[in-house]
Amino acid sequence: LPPLQALECILSVYVKNNFVGPPSDLPLDLSQMDNLAYECLSVDGETPFPLVRNLSLLWFCKEFSRHMIMTSRVMTFVYAVNYMKSIYLYQNIYGERRCPSIKADFDDILKHADLGTKTKAQENPLSQLTLVVERTNATNFSLFLPNGSTAQPKICPLEDDNLLDFIKFVDDTRATDQKLSVSDQAFVLCSGELHRRSHPHDDLIDEQSLTYVTTVVRAIVEGNKVETNDNGAFESASKNAVSWPVLTEALFKRGLYERRSLARTERAIRQLEELMAQFSSPTPGTEERGMQHFFWSRMPSQWQIELSLARSLTTIGSTKSALDIYLRWQQWDEIISSYTSLGKRDLAEKVIRERIASGHETPELYCCLGDVTSNATHYETAWELSKHRSSRAVRSLGYYAMGKDKDLKKAAEYFEASLDQNRFQVIPFFVHLLTIGFASLLAYFSPLNKVNLWFTLGCCYLQLRDFSKAERAFRYCVTFEPDNFEAWNNLASSVIFSGRRTQSLALLKEATKWNFDSWRIWENILLVAMDERSFGDAITAYHRLIDLRHKHIDSQVLGMLTKAVSENLLDSKNCGAARFRKDLLTLLGRVTSTVSLIDSFFFLLACGYVYFYVFGFQNPSDADSWRHYANLILGSDAEMDPVQFQRAIQYLQRSYQCRLRSAASDWEFDKTVREDLLTDLQFMVKLLSPNDRVSSFTSDPEMKAFITSTLSSLKMCINVYIARLKSAINRCVADESRKEIVAVMKVLSDLNGSINFALRCIWGSNGGRRFFASTLSPSTSFAMADFHQLGCAEFIQRMRQNLIERNSEANFDEMLSLYQRLQSGERDLQPRLEQLYLSLPNFSHSSTPIGDSSKFRLLHIHGSPKFIPQAKNEIELLSNEVVSHRWRNRGRRTGLGTLRSSRSLTAGCGPRAYAFYDSLAVLEAALLQLTLDRTRKAGFQLITVPDLLPTSVIQRCGFPITGARNQVCLNFFCLLVISLNNWCWLLNKIISIRRLCLQIFNVVGREESSFGDRTLFSLSGTAEMALAGFCADRVFGGIDTTEAEFFCAISRCFRHEIAPQESLLYRTHQFTKVRLFTPSGCTLVMLLFLRRSKFIFSVLEMPTSELGNSAHRKIDIEALMPGEGIFGEVSSTSNCTDYQAIRLNIFWKQRDSKEGRHPYAYTLNGTGCAVTRILKALVETNQNSDGSIDIPRILWPYMNGIRKLQMEESPLVTS
Repeated sequence: LPPLQALECILSVYVKNNFVGPPSDLPLDLSQMDNLAYECLSVDGETPFPLVRNLSLLWFCKEFSRHMIMTSRVMTFVYAVNYMKSIYLYQNIYGERRCPSIKADFDDILKHADLGTKTKAQENPLSQLTLVVERTNATNFSLFLPNGSTAQPKICPLEDDNLLDFIKFVDDTRATDQKLSVSDQAFVLCSGELHRRSHPHDDLIDEQSLTYVTTVVRAIVEGNKVETNDNGAFESASKNAVSWPVLTEALFKRGLYERRSLARTERAIRQLEELMAQFSSPTPGTEERGMQHFFWSRMPSQWQIELSLARSLTTIGSTKSALDIYLRWQQWDEIISSYTSLGKRDLAEKVIRERIASGHETPELYCCLGDVTSNATHYETAWELSKHRSSRAVRSLGYYAMGKDKDLKKAAEYFEASLDQNRFQVIPFFVHLLTIGFASLLAYFSPLNKVNLWFTLGCCYLQLRDFSKAERAFRYCVTFEPDNFEAWNNLASSVIFSGRRTQSLALLKEATKWNFDSWRIWENILLVAMDERSFGDAITAYHRLIDLRHKHIDSQVLGMLTKAVSENLLDSKNCGAARFRKDLLTLLGRVTSTVSLIDSFFFLLACGYVYFYVFGFQNPSDADSWRHYANLILGSDAEMDPVQFQRAIQYLQRSYQCRLRSAASDWEFDKTVREDLLTDLQFMVKLLSPNDRVSSFTSDPEMKAFITSTLSSLKMCINVYIARLKSAINRCVADESRKEIVAVMKVLSDLNGSINFALRCIWGSNGGRRFFASTLSPSTSFAMADFHQLGCAEFIQRMRQNLIERNSEANFDEMLSLYQRLQSGERDLQPRLEQLYLSLPNFSHSSTPIGDSSKFRLLHIHGSPKFIPQAKNEIELLSNEVVSHRWRNRGRRTGLGTLRSSRSLTAGCGPRAYAFYDSLAVLEAALLQLTLDRTRKAGFQLITVPDLLPTSVIQRCGFPITGARNQVCLNFFCLLVISLNNWCWLLNKIISIRRLCLQIFNVVGREESSFGDRTLFSLSGTAEMALAGFCADRVFGGIDTTEAEFFCAISRCFRHEIAPQESLLYRTHQFTKVRLFTPSGCTLVMLLFLRRSKFIFSVLEMPTSELGNSAHRKIDIEALMPGEGIFGEVSSTSNCTDYQAIRLNIFWKQRDSKEGRHPYAYTLNGTGCAVTRILKALVETNQNSDGSIDIPRILWPYMNGIRKLQMEESPLVTS
């Protein structure tokens, strides 16, 4: 044979036995030559694949070709001429004519999309990527190439219930009619490979690359369909030639792409198994497998196919099956990884030692033995065995020094030595974990993850603070791996320490090109941009941080940006920063939108020290964000409109709220918190103090009302602040701290004076904003001396509208008629007019919903209901009486026997009564004690008040004593104490009062009563009435007194109102609760208990029809009661403004107020704990399927060791 033909035959045998198949044994024993070829083909410590068949054939062809060129001097000129001709022909034919035609053929690749569906259930076609191969030139050079068909490998169908094998296009003609020769198919696959390698690795590029592969596979599948002709006979529709190597390459690549898809993983594994089996299959023969097309393709070798199959099996958890393949191909790193995942790492050591003992000592085996035993001695043996040429051995020594010895300097030296042997080392991540001793983490990482050794070296130098060498290492890393965003980020870190901030910022921007979703990179950009005064980049980075983290607050950066924009500082381009004002306003809007605030609760700001438990602790930086937002708005050079001014003031209020909520419970002893709060208050008072801007705003009625409302809120905050400081003085030990607190109190008192002065400037000295009496002397004994507002047209108009909104029963027309008659001289009508005047309700807040009880506004909802099958109510859970169960289980004793309801107590206690005993009585006492402990800790003074009150006090508090839903109750047994001399008078009195009978508990007073003869008394419906009476004719406030201003009391409530459809514990004639009252502020202590007891509750702002007479604004808390399937009210808080204070002469002392002329206080009150309703919600929410009830952990300290209410033996009480 001629030498060139002989070389071709030898090379064909090598390709057949390793790529195309089926393999065949040679008649000669070439094992010694194979060993020699293995050594000769090893370069710089890197060796060929050890299990290649007939490696000596490839080595012989390589060496013989090189030898012929060097020794055949006779043919040198001929070889040179032919070589130059080949180059010329390549340049002329392929470079000048084929390339333009190819460019025209594939000009629309990745630019063409058709409507189609991917699934069988998809009805609406969407745009799908497709590749259409169309030749536009008349001459087709592929006709001169060997494009004949060969045998076809088996193509595995998808066999999925939903996914289609190929995309079904609406217009499927282009996809099915295109004709691809073998050379075209090879070129499409080559183009797809080039596309993949020229772009960063991500899911989009994989999908695009898969399109190239699918185009080839679909062309063959669609081209080999059998169709019928017009005569009904079958005819082949084959249009595309088939090449065994090209199609094998396409199927192999499709399997690699599809194994990342959960729905296509099974097909990918089946296809790889089929490709593996076809290599050894005797049919078809080698001559039918298209050897002539092999060098056109990138056909995978046998071991590439099998190892890819093993990796796919590993990803789906078939580690044992993958291990068999790894053992067959002696992939020691993967063997160690597999055994480690299986928990049999000792077997890996056994296999490696057996291999070494059999005489196969190689540096790789010793490195693997070092990995599995974590012994550096084996790495050193591998290093010596390789004659200091094994990059793997010295690299492993470096990892060992870094992970085990923590010697970064020594590790860097080893890594440098390794990279001197091989400059490009990308290590599988599982090998990296094995080497540094973290084999337990193998299950959490994909075998496809890799680590660049240059990156590791750079990290070592960063830790050693050798930034110049770190920069060199990371630059090599990004050269080899431009999509390594972490390397770009660390390169920027190395550069910035050398003072090159501009270059560092550019490198960080490059990192975002490869990973746009890393918040750490964007945070670095934010900090570097601020250091570089690149304010635009800083704002962009901040926006991206919010996108990624949903909430990101850096008060220092926001403060610097606000200062730069407000003062128009120069940026890195020597341009003014004021041009970023609009962008910064947008940014601050996004930052503050993440703060959990509810504007509707601002009037309860006085209770911030308790209220912050509800929505969680706020970060002090939240307060700084609001302050920066306000400063940016106020710092505008343009003329400020009222809306912007309102926004700035509201943002400062929210800053104060956040700062107060984030403070500790004893914040009054923290000097920093005191100063921050005082600064916020001073700033707000300064902004609202009389000046040209405020004066211009007050000409607008809405702005006037806003400024007044804000000043009143600030006044309330200051009063609560002073109250907390007064309480702190009594507990303060150090004299220095006491002096500091007193100084703050004086400043706060001055602020109060400034607010009063501002209010007088806005409304004038006559206090014209009030619609009730301006001042009353305490000596008037509650006489309503001033109802001249009945002659004010504005008052009449507003009151009529208010009565309609509240659905009030007050007879306003009769009141106006009596007032006119009184003005005409009928003085005897004054008592009647005063009685009617007391029935007028307070005015509602502007944001209060208008309408019936269904028009409430939901402000907040906490928790989500859990499913309780066949939930029981409190009677079914707690009583062991025979009841008709709601689930059709009649006559069943269901409860614990700790509750006696009205049906068993009617004879002795009357209707609608209940009794607790045993553990339920302990639970009631625990609820009361917990509430009292919390309120006293919050600064409330516990007092006891009477349950028997004059009806005049009840009326002046705004509560009716008649009607179907009054809050007082009739009991006739106390009438026995009345003398017979007064019986006739009392009988006539009861008869004369319309709608009074059977509703009020009345007692006639004696002559010595301070309220006058025959004063009428009633049982109070709530302790609010008695607490208000306790505060009557008193002056509160001022810094020269330590008298309490916050009160709480255990309230025994007596109610006439009963709804038959409501359950026993939800509404009853008598119950107990803790009532909170203050002439300057209020609290929502109940929210803490509800949140910690895992209640599902909602916070509602109640509409006008639910306000009663006294409330200006009312917030209710309703807890879920699963037994009834409803949300029921468990707490209510009302802001009464000065409605009650005017009627009861409750005053608030100011520094600038004259003696005896103090302004009226604002009263707020709330329910700390309504025991029966809370108990009902508690037992229904915490019930278990066995009938037991879990006690919330917050109540454990008060339950005497009881953790659960369970069924106990107790005597039954029957009705």
